[in-house]
Amino acid sequence: MSSAMSLDELVTGRCVLLVNAIRADVPSGGNTATQALLTRWRERGLCRPHQLDLNPGVGTSMLAFALATLPAALFVQWGRMSGRIWLEFLFRASPWLLLRCVWARWRLRPDVVVLNHHAAFLYRWAFAGSRCVLVWHDVPSLKRDESRDVRRDKRRCAAFERWAIRGATLNATFSFDDARALALLHRRPAEVVPVITPPAAPRTVPPSPGRWLLVGNWTRAENTEGAQAFLLACAEFLARGEATATAEFHVAGHGSEQFMERLRAAHPAVRSLDLRVTARYGEMRDFDEAALLAPLLRGAGIKLKTIEAWAAGIPVVGTRQAFTGMPARLWRRGGLRVPSIEAMARLCLTAGAFAGHAGALDPSGAYAAYRQAIVDSAA
Repeated sequence: MSSAMSLDELVTGRCVLLVNAIRADVPSGGNTATQALLTRWRERGLCRPHQLDLNPGVGTSMLAFALATLPAALFVQWGRMSGRIWLEFLFRASPWLLLRCVWARWRLRPDVVVLNHHAAFLYRWAFAGSRCVLVWHDVPSLKRDESRDVRRDKRRCAAFERWAIRGATLNATFSFDDARALALLHRRPAEVVPVITPPAAPRTVPPSPGRWLLVGNWTRAENTEGAQAFLLACAEFLARGEATATAEFHVAGHGSEQFMERLRAAHPAVRSLDLRVTARYGEMRDFDEAALLAPLLRGAGIKLKTIEAWAAGIPVVGTRQAFTGMPARLWRRGGLRVPSIEAMARLCLTAGAFAGHAGALDPSGAYAAYRQAIVDSAA
């Protein structure tokens, strides 16, 4: 990294305020990455940041929060219905939240303000006089979508990004691709922060051929859209009589039961598949499936589940979006990229198809290479 001061150096011994637009009450890669960053600061004794959450608190009525933070809730609904990426910058736009930021600045007088997620960047100007760190969980202008034309959105996102970066002291990101994009598109260096920090802990249970894992937060559209398309492709493959192998699909994670109930009701064809659903699980290393499947159709940034799977010694089979955020030399060690959802379905339901690739995959080696790449990027 080329900036004069690293993120750790910037926060050490200073009054730090984290303005957080990532919800802590819902499992997500963003929340896990945020907690990993805060834990690292505390364990190293660098700082104990104050936190200002721009999110509903535990036990807070969502309706009450939505009304109190208008028009933010309207931007959220508009963004979900239209798929307009640039609206994400306004997902926390609210006079009430602005007042909370102004009050926090007056009360704490922070030396450093860390704006966590681009939905919080809107409040950068409320902390004039403090050093500002922008934490990019993804760069919106880089987001890909296989089903929508997002070129106009990309231009609008880039305008928001340039505005936010103009007053930033430092940019931090969890993605190698995003760090490179910030340097090329906006001519600002960014520090790559590890999305998880623990050493590798490979699973001790042997993998079970013919069993496949899908893990995620199943209340998020980017997860459900791809998984639905994949499971429907598998059902069609079976219906055509083209399957030469049996397969069990394990759908695990927050919201999985509700997601599968809706999917079975709307698309009875998926009932022909051997499906297992687990709403809660312990650690990734507890799974014995042959591989983690990541049939993503849109998104950007680094994918936490890909890194977590590698740390547990589990290979990943995914579309292009499953491996965004990292160079090919990393993901090729522990991941198998397929050209389409249909190709993933064929791989799972064709005898010996994955076995021909499994021997060349080294997920633990991919995780070690990822951790080394973080170190090298800071050199």
